[in-house]
Amino acid sequence: MSDLAPVSRSAQRHLDLIRYHEETLALYQDNSAVAEWLSQFQGDDGPLFLNRYADERASALVDGNTFWHLNQREEANLVEEATERLWEIQQRKLFELHCRWRAEEVTLPADQVELSGDFEAWGARIEKCPLVPPITAAEVEGYLAYLLSEACTDAESDFDRPRDWQDYERYRRYLLLQAEGQDPAQVSRDAVHQKPQGLGGLAAMLDDFFLNYPSWYAHCDALAGPPNLVLYLPDHRGSKEAYYIYLGQTGKLPDPYAEEENDDDDEPAAGLPPAPPAAAEGAAPPPRALDYQQFEALTDTLMRQFESAELLRFHEAVMHEPAIDPVRPPGFEEEEGEEDEENIQKQLDEQGREAGRVLCEIPERLPIAAHPDWRVALHHTWLGWRKQRLAAALREAYAAYAAREQAGSPHPSPYQHDPKMRKLLGKNRKLFREYILKGRGLAGEPLDFNF
Repeated sequence: MSDLAPVSRSAQRHLDLIRYHEETLALYQDNSAVAEWLSQFQGDDGPLFLNRYADERASALVDGNTFWHLNQREEANLVEEATERLWEIQQRKLFELHCRWRAEEVTLPADQVELSGDFEAWGARIEKCPLVPPITAAEVEGYLAYLLSEACTDAESDFDRPRDWQDYERYRRYLLLQAEGQDPAQVSRDAVHQKPQGLGGLAAMLDDFFLNYPSWYAHCDALAGPPNLVLYLPDHRGSKEAYYIYLGQTGKLPDPYAEEENDDDDEPAAGLPPAPPAAAEGAAPPPRALDYQQFEALTDTLMRQFESAELLRFHEAVMHEPAIDPVRPPGFEEEEGEEDEENIQKQLDEQGREAGRVLCEIPERLPIAAHPDWRVALHHTWLGWRKQRLAAALREAYAAYAAREQAGSPHPSPYQHDPKMRKLLGKNRKLFREYILKGRGLAGEPLDFNF
């Protein structure tokens, strides 16, 4: 065994750079063809150029493979995002159908949709969904117009993009707040300061904390004009399901005038948190119960409330890369109504420098976007460049989609699936079906889903 201590990775890299630098000089210094080519430079410029070239060659030999793989991964991520964006067209069509089905304006085959939660299941398998017609070239062009416009506000970070395109309850809540003249973003910021009472209060706080609405849906709403499907169509089906679930769980009819029970005093039903009763016709809907989709949100909320800033940074690094907002950087929160101007400027500096670095490294030379703040101008320039790359990748994704459609071949899933989550979804769906059928029986109605 050698008595020499192992060389650190950084020290080994430095030694490799020196070795390849010397190797390059030895390879070309006495080469007559190279010497003749360098003779075009004056004085010591020729040897200086060769020395600089030796540095560049050494760097390429030592670091080139790593950066190449990073660039390949970046391109793969871009293609993956563009493919997901192509399927947003189908998600919107499915969401419109979802809203109309809840309003009982349309009926769907029972073997395809039995419960409202089936729309979320189809959203997770959108490439196999038979409920919406195939994507057309005109729809793609419409999406590209949105992507390249200011209406697309989620093109700079994967963290900002929706993960559940059929989240009816959350999107309805967001738009109803807007209709009431409230700012959903402010409601979301205020949610962390709430003191929830019981499980129902905690669920409501989490719903507010993670309020959002996809910018693609908002763009479609603006094009279609009022009335907005989510805002104005009633949720008849959802209310009926909640009514039967409550009856099946508790064995009693919901009382819209009863005082809210303290969730801490009751044990949840085995395998599923108890669903609250649906309100009778014309009454306000009851608070939602905590479900499996909120567990991650709960972790994030508790981190923000009780853990150190350092641990929160570590948690966010594990979960996702923070997005950078061009006007108000991420992670900034107002404290008692006063803005932390120094923090804003520091993060804008980082944003501008990073955008400038990328713009200097890409082969294209782009005109800088107009803006009084150079940092925001650089960021907007970089963002426009990234959107153009996404648009090109999306066109390629659609060409592949159209070829599969013509050949009758199945489409690969645009999403990464978690087998454990799929199993949990199936288990919860089974429980909801059992509760509804039990509730139907207690109400003296047929044991089916024709209600």
